[in-house]
Amino acid sequence: MSAGVRPGRALGGAFLLVPPVAAAVVGPLVTDSAIASDGMPFAVGDGHLFGTDALGRDVLALVLRGGASALGVACAAVALAVLVGAVLGLAAASSRSRWLDDLLMRPVELLLPLPSLLVISVVGVGWRGHPVAVALAVAALNVPAVARLLRAAALDAAG
Repeated sequence: MSAGVRPGRALGGAFLLVPPVAAAVVGPLVTDSAIASDGMPFAVGDGHLFGTDALGRDVLALVLRGGASALGVACAAVALAVLVGAVLGLAAASSRSRWLDDLLMRPVELLLPLPSLLVISVVGVGWRGHPVAVALAVAALNVPAVARLLRAAALDAAG
């Protein structure tokens, strides 16, 4: 068997990944843009599969409307983290001088011990949950892992 991913594991991962992504993509298309407050607060049933919130809004409709936004923020954060981490990690690995490697990687490693949940919570509250701010915070917290991983892989491949 090759060193790649086994088909069973890939299929299992697809079964876990496809439903939430499909709900995030299709959700805004199947819900009204204005979610009515016509239900009883915190009621379950009566056409509300997940119940209602304190204002009587359908929680399932709110989740489906917000899924696309959450998916967009996550994709933007991953793309930005990979882009910046790849540039830093590959530049550090390809440099022939130790001081340039240290100059690029030591500031990146200062982000490693930061508690992610605390930073994202502070940014979310401070910027009032603005999606760009949350995506930037998540990306910044993931840049060190990407940079170190790609630097190590490039150094290993170079021998």
